[in-house]
Amino acid sequence: MISPSNAVKILESYDVILDCTDNLPTRYLLSDAAVLLDKPLVSGAAQRYDGQMCVYNLGEDGPCYRCLFPKASEPEFAGSCQETGILGAVTGVIGNLQALEAIKLITGLHGEKPFLECLVIFDLRGD
Repeated sequence: MISPSNAVKILESYDVILDCTDNLPTRYLLSDAAVLLDKPLVSGAAQRYDGQMCVYNLGEDGPCYRCLFPKASEPEFAGSCQETGILGAVTGVIGNLQALEAIKLITGLHGEKPFLECLVIFDLRGD
């Protein structure tokens, strides 16, 4: 299991870090490790009918997860997937976007900028 004591050691040999986790502490840990290692982080999250995906820490001035979300939500306001539920198709969409960005980063197809230069928010309901 990844932890603050082993994160850098585990991740240092990889070119791209993917965050496919389902909890905020690990999300922050992966972002912090990516910053320390100067590696891009392709992060995805989903809950209920919504998802988000972003490439963090890319290039000299690419934001990290903490840049967008400096403080974690209080646990009582975050809600787990078990508590709030999740539509599996949302995770499929977000996972495919993550895979696409990771492939582009690894193969150099992203060019100087990734295709998705922002936090992508996906709302299945279209609200």
